[in-house]
Amino acid sequence: MPTCHWSYISKIIDTIVAKQPNSILDIGVGNAKWGSLCREYLEVYGHNYWKKENWKRKIDGVEIYEPYLTPQTRHYYNTIFNQDIVQLLKHNQLPIYDCIIMCDVLEHLVKEDGIFVLNELQKIGKTVILAVPIGNWLYTFDGDNDKESHISMWEKDEFLLNGLKKQNYYPVYGKEIGLFIYENTII
Repeated sequence: MPTCHWSYISKIIDTIVAKQPNSILDIGVGNAKWGSLCREYLEVYGHNYWKKENWKRKIDGVEIYEPYLTPQTRHYYNTIFNQDIVQLLKHNQLPIYDCIIMCDVLEHLVKEDGIFVLNELQKIGKTVILAVPIGNWLYTFDGDNDKESHISMWEKDEFLLNGLKKQNYYPVYGKEIGLFIYENTII
């Protein structure tokens, strides 16, 4: 499903607004939640740049499942890469971004690819925001998009990477979703 749980949305937006990034990468565009919210709170609110031709910030996205990329979804992004994030990173096809948002994506990757993505995002993101189901959320999606299945499990200690500034855990359906915010001081 091209969405995420609502419990951590305000924390992510608070972080993004405080950082005021000029370039953003949204991995797992889905229904364009992050593109829309970033445009609203970085361009419109306080600036009144509600017309697309006045937008100042670069917001790119990655979405592997092309049917999610509706005209409304595409509206909020400068560029959308309709590709697998693993392949984009393996081929060094992404520039450095001020902020990278990847919510509810890691569990859709095999573990080895997820670890690779985590390591690579730290090289191209000044701030990296991750939301990940913690523990066993495995399931096979019953629908058209086979990429929606949860195929890997993640534990809290796997996110104790360099640059970790904040971590929060949100209860959802008797389980937890971890929110991890990394700051990269090397880039």
